[in-house]
Amino acid sequence: MSGLEFGHRIVGAFAADTPATLELHCTNRLDTEIIATTPRGPSLPFPGRFGWDVSGDTQLLLYPNGEPDLWFQIDENELVPVSEVLPEASEDGCWRVPSTYDGIADPSGQISRGIAAESTLTHQYTLYHMYECTPGTYSFSAAVTLTADGFDTEGSVPLRLRVVSRDDGEVTIDLFGTPDDDGS
Repeated sequence: MSGLEFGHRIVGAFAADTPATLELHCTNRLDTEIIATTPRGPSLPFPGRFGWDVSGDTQLLLYPNGEPDLWFQIDENELVPVSEVLPEASEDGCWRVPSTYDGIADPSGQISRGIAAESTLTHQYTLYHMYECTPGTYSFSAAVTLTADGFDTEGSVPLRLRVVSRDDGEVTIDLFGTPDDDGS
């Protein structure tokens, strides 16, 4: 099912007083609503949360602003609210999640989100380094199931996001969408 167009905008780079922020959007070009379903996390514009650099050693967190997530605290083996995890200030010029936290607890059940015909869904995300601040290219991937009246259901449509974080704090996006998209 074609009909979804993906786009992005950098809102702000990493700076001493703020982490990097970006905006992702998805536009439904069909004349019917499209329902996107994922097994966990927000479904669209992008459900992925953790991107790995090419070496597989470091991670970047793509946090959807406004989500009430619970995180695993390693030392205590308990869940804590996201407000206790995400940094409120940079540490040595780095916006990073402390190493005492291991990831986001998956919500139970599937999550669906509809995109009305000829409309755009937009969401802002904040970037944080996981444990260490390492510039590089980070790849995020996720899959959604798409359904729409009059179209065959598309199961596990892969979505890709590639973010480049530089030494100077600048952030760019060089890919966002499905493998068939041009990554605009």
